Amino acid sequence: MILFLTFEKGISQVPVTKVSVGCDVMGNILQGDFNNHPLFLSGDLFAKWDISTLISVYGAFTFGELHTSLDANELAQLPDYPPKIVTDYSSLEIYGGITLYQSWFLPQFLLGGELLRFDPKGAEGAPLPPKNFNRNVLGFLIGLAFEFPLSKRLSVNIKTILHLTGTDYLDYYVAGSTPDAYTTFGGGLSYSFGSNSLNPK
Repeated sequence: MILFLTFEKGISQVPVTKVSVGCDVMGNILQGDFNNHPLFLSGDLFAKWDISTLISVYGAFTFGELHTSLDANELAQLPDYPPKIVTDYSSLEIYGGITLYQSWFLPQFLLGGELLRFDPKGAEGAPLPPKNFNRNVLGFLIGLAFEFPLSKRLSVNIKTILHLTGTDYLDYYVAGSTPDAYTTFGGGLSYSFGSNSLNPK
């Protein structure tokens, strides 16, 4: 969990100890060793605790599939690999958010970590990874989130997060020493609980 400080701007206020839960429907794109990374779907379930007007703490469970398609040049160089690789993943995330500006919507900068489990299930027939291949890795994440209150308790959430993983096997192929990464982006709804969790609307 990473908490950090910045300057406070704006005119409206976020109630202290606001607690909310929600879900998002998102897209994702893998940044791996191959050139073609098709867009695919993911989702998350999250809880958010606003412990002050500036700082929030998030906990989230994210799940989805990452897709990779090899182009003709890559297939020629890697004849043992399938033309498409599908990687299932899920992650437990803990991250801090700092409110950048307080207005009728709330933008936040996000920073934290995650425990990622992945399984390149669509890579049957590809060369096996080394015996120390680990499908559970620790990663870091950085992103932006925006909250738009619809009512006293209901809000629309939009977020994009870059996931910096600790593995180079998300696409089942190792090239160089740079770990793979992926980006999630999308939006959903959240609901606030308790008398101290009302939106300022």
